[in-house]
Amino acid sequence: MKINNVTDRVNGCICSVTTTGAVALAELLHVDKGRAVVYTPNHGSDHEFGIIKSWNSSWVFVRFHSGDTAAACAADQLQFVSEVEVTS
Repeated sequence: MKINNVTDRVNGCICSVTTTGAVALAELLHVDKGRAVVYTPNHGSDHEFGIIKSWNSSWVFVRFHSGDTAAACAADQLQFVSEVEVTS
């Protein structure tokens, strides 16, 4: 699925992303650290690009900016990204 107007504060741009599927917390593996994801909040209007930093039994921690701090996200609000196209 292609999602347009995704805010990417990691790289400082607005982009379109192609997703490959939802993140399943129970299926995350060590190789998933560093993978790109797009976050869509429950209200569904804003999308934000991020990088998986870690996870625990309840949350996926995603870095949404160029710093090192990550935010706790519900896995059902994340989708893996396969392709990024910078739009502005």
